[in-house]
Amino acid sequence: MTVQPSGSDTPVAGLVRLVQPEINAATRLGKARIALPDAKGLRVGAFARGTVEVARSDGLVLPVAAIADDGGTSTVQVVKDGVVDTRTVKTGLTDAGLIEVTDGLAEGELVVSKAGTFLRSGDKVKSQVVEGVGVKTGVDVKTGAGVKG
Repeated sequence: MTVQPSGSDTPVAGLVRLVQPEINAATRLGKARIALPDAKGLRVGAFARGTVEVARSDGLVLPVAAIADDGGTSTVQVVKDGVVDTRTVKTGLTDAGLIEVTDGLAEGELVVSKAGTFLRSGDKVKSQVVEGVGVKTGVDVKTGAGVKG
């Protein structure tokens, strides 16, 4: 847990020690008590913004739009030698429009950046690399390349 006190540029590491079991239905906010060390800029009753990291992973990421979901089965369309291959993949964490691919895809493989029904396995395509697809997020990730279909 990281806490950023108001008026301070220095974040402080904290430890969640109590989470109240109720969430306000209207605001979707809850309360937690955080143990903080004695640090410059911290005062009793001061405001702060906290960030709780609930998961971290290092892996391949793709735009969410590159993954097709067919009744709980996730697929991507991989382009190799100008031919489309629809492949089943396992997905993991999602964040900021990106989704982690944990199995079924290797680093550097070309993937159709927008999944859809307009391409099928065996279709021939001309690949065009799209800049910014598979960008790094706040965690260390390996990026996959993307192509337009």
